[in-house]
Amino acid sequence: MVTGVRLFRLYAVVVLLLGATVPSSAQPIRDRILADVRVVEQAECAIVRVILKFPVKYVSHFPLDSGDELRIALRPIDVPAADRNALIKRESMRAPSSERAAIEQIVYEGDSVAGPIVTLFFRHAVFFKVGQGNDFRSLIIAISGTAPSDTCRPESAR
Repeated sequence: MVTGVRLFRLYAVVVLLLGATVPSSAQPIRDRILADVRVVEQAECAIVRVILKFPVKYVSHFPLDSGDELRIALRPIDVPAADRNALIKRESMRAPSSERAAIEQIVYEGDSVAGPIVTLFFRHAVFFKVGQGNDFRSLIIAISGTAPSDTCRPESAR
């Protein structure tokens, strides 16, 4: 009988120790919504790809073609229920250095009344065109700099 009690206690201690070392399976938390920003400079154009952690659909942008700030409205698609709370946060990141793109900061605003918005702040006014990435996890912004360009298009990044 004493041996059975000792075995039970030993078993209980082993189970408790193993339980303490197994990673928790709580709800997954996304630490960032903005995954990455890439800038590719071309002859007359800088192609900016803003990559998000969730699939999104590009909805609209404002202003239409130039300014020192660009607000892109998007709609998250196919987001797991456990991750939906992460979509309402705010965060920012710096873009890679690019003279033509002139991006100072990129901000994700998930708490906007109108829905999630990605805002690009530029060092000065630039001309741009916006499009949806083929992967549905990115927004593509073609920036021609301080002058408009018919050849600088977001499709050229695909």
